[in-house]
This record gives sequence, C-alpha cells and structure tokens, in this order.
Amino acid sequence: MLTALEYLKVIPPHAHSLATLDWTFFSYHIPQSIRFHAPYFSLYIGTCLIIHSYFLYTLRYSEHRKTFLFHLFFWLFFFSFLALLSSRTALVATVVVLAVAAVYLALKARKYLLLAAVVVFTAGTSLLIFEKVTYLKTKFSQNAGVTERKMMWLSALDIIKERPITGVSPGGSRDAVVESYRKHNFKEGVEARFDAHNQFLMYGVSLGLPGVLVFLLLLLFLLKAAYQRQDFILFAFVAVFGICCLTESLLQRRDGTLLFSFVTSLLLFAPKDQPIPRQTLVKQKKPLKN
Repeated sequence: MLTALEYLKVIPPHAHSLATLDWTFFSYHIPQSIRFHAPYFSLYIGTCLIIHSYFLYTLRYSEHRKTFLFHLFFWLFFFSFLALLSSRTALVATVVVLAVAAVYLALKARKYLLLAAVVVFTAGTSLLIFEKVTYLKTKFSQNAGVTERKMMWLSALDIIKERPITGVSPGGSRDAVVESYRKHNFKEGVEARFDAHNQFLMYGVSLGLPGVLVFLLLLLFLLKAAYQRQDFILFAFVAVFGICCLTESLLQRRDGTLLFSFVTSLLLFAPKDQPIPRQTLVKQKKPLKN
C-alpha cells in the first residue's frame, strides 16, 4: 500500500489503467521498502512457488479439495508475483526448472497427455507473459544490465587470471573488484562498489579456482542427494539457486546465505516421517483367536 501511494505521487497519470502501470517501479520499490534487494526477493518468491508446486503434485484433488485449492491459490499468487515483479533470471530459472521437473515426472509415469499439456502450458504462458507484461518485455528486448554485467565479469576474470590459486582472500574481494573496475574505466561500478554479480566469479576472486570448484561440487552433491532421495523441493531449489548465481552474487549477502543454508539444511537433515512398508504391516497382523 505504501508503495502504491508513493507511485501515485511520482507517476499519477498511469494510475488509471493497469495496462500502463510501470511495473518496474513496483519491482524495485516493494523489495526496497522492506530492505530487500530485488533478486533476493525474487528468489524467495520462487522458493514459495516451488514448495506449492510440490504439494499440488502430491495431493489428490478428490481427497483433499480444500488443501489442494489452498495451494493452487497461492501457486497462482506467487506465479503472478514472479511474472510481474521478479528479476529475469529468477523468473526464467524457476519456470524452466519446474517445467523440466514436470516433464520428467510425466515421462516417468508414462502420462504423455500430461507431458504435452506441460509443454503447451509452459510455452503458452511464457509467451503470454512476455507479450502482456510491458516492463518484462522491455527488460528482455533492451538487454537491461547486460553491458554492465559484461564489464563486471571481465573485471573479475582479470583478477582470477592474476591469482588463480589463492585469490585475494574473502575480505579483500570487493576492494579488488572495484579496483579492477577503475582500470576498465567502469565508473558506475566504482561509485556503487558493485560486486561481480556472479557468485562463481566472486569465489574465484576471493578463493581462486579451488573455491569455484568447491562451490560447484557442493551444488552437484546437493543435486545428487536430492535425486537419490527423490526430493523435488531440494532439487528444484538448488537448481534455481545455482542458475541465479550466474547473474547475482547471492552468497555475498546475508539474505542469500540465510535462504540457501536454511532450506538445504532443513531438507537434508530434518527428520521425516517414513511410511511403514506394506510387508511390515502384513507381518504385524495376527489372526484373531476365537
């Protein structure tokens, strides 16, 4: 509500029509109003979407109608939020990972009609969002932020080439990146003291190539563990998080570190109720004595 009132003060002529609303304003100021950087905010929303997707997959509508409709409502809510207000990487990563997971599950169950429905729904919805959400279409068509990120990545790569084994230490990574920006005459990066906007490169800057390798092995370990356990939420979350690390340094801030460590630890180590095998139940049944 506060963001909407602020919007009316800044751009009042657009308020009369949803079609002319500047969603970029909302996508930036809503996270800022709660002191959240937009890419992290998008990742949290995407995680909520993944969780509700899991429950929609596991619940049967005929047996749990109210619960199913509850999760469906919030799935649509978070999907709309993600489409209108998220960063591009978080949106694309979440949609692609959920679509791939749905295709895999449909193939595994040999439900080819469902498989076709997933493909059509994903393609149709993506095209509709791209055409109807003006700010999103503008961001994609104008490649907003691409030039800046290219400069950041080249600057970080220069540092990694100089110290490929040891890096510059975690405490000096930001200063080293900013100094590299200065050499490349990237004034915006120097003034704002941007990091490299790529978690893999930031580990390369601070810890060298061994740090990048360890981070990659961690992600692969989590993906393997999720696949072996058939843990949909863990697999989808790690996959989306890893993709988003390509365009954001998510573990350089508390918001990203907290989300990653909490979700992965919870899904890996929290005790889960295991169903009793059917054979055990049969053995426990004893004939009634007359």
